[in-house]
Amino acid sequence: MKKEKKKSKLKIILIAVAVIVILSVIFGEDEEDKSNSKATSKPTAEATTEAQKNGDIEVTDFTTTPNFTAEPNSSAMVDQIAITAKNHADDMTNEQANAIIANIRKSNPAFFASRDDMEKYMWYGYLLDYKYDDNDPRSELGTDLCQAIKYVYRGAEDLTDDSVSANLDQISDDLDAIE
Repeated sequence: MKKEKKKSKLKIILIAVAVIVILSVIFGEDEEDKSNSKATSKPTAEATTEAQKNGDIEVTDFTTTPNFTAEPNSSAMVDQIAITAKNHADDMTNEQANAIIANIRKSNPAFFASRDDMEKYMWYGYLLDYKYDDNDPRSELGTDLCQAIKYVYRGAEDLTDDSVSANLDQISDDLDAIE
């Protein structure tokens, strides 16, 4: 009974997030605003250096998303986030990991509100996955978080897909196991 309420609540939240994302796309910036904002937005893949492709991006605070440079909503961006996290995960302290987990717990399951949110939670997921052994629930949380987000981020899936829902259920289970 408790799990049914949890799943029902999860579905309502997912629908609400999907509506927000759809409305932001429909009522988002007009073309003039987009062209003006491109000058101050993240550089495109053409401007990405070889060092940045290899994950050599400065990381000063693990709870803050680094300035990734790959093309947004692309496989290259997902790869850049993953490689950067892999290169820096060992430097992350358990206290920083606990802060990340607390943020995930607070936001669960609203990871899809914006492109920046999806990048942030993929960053967190990859950090946790690479920091801890595979049998550690913190690593499992990281894996499930990335699986839930990366296909939606790239546009290959949407919030109503069964795999996204299944991964969100696993995230809740992972968080319960970490408590």
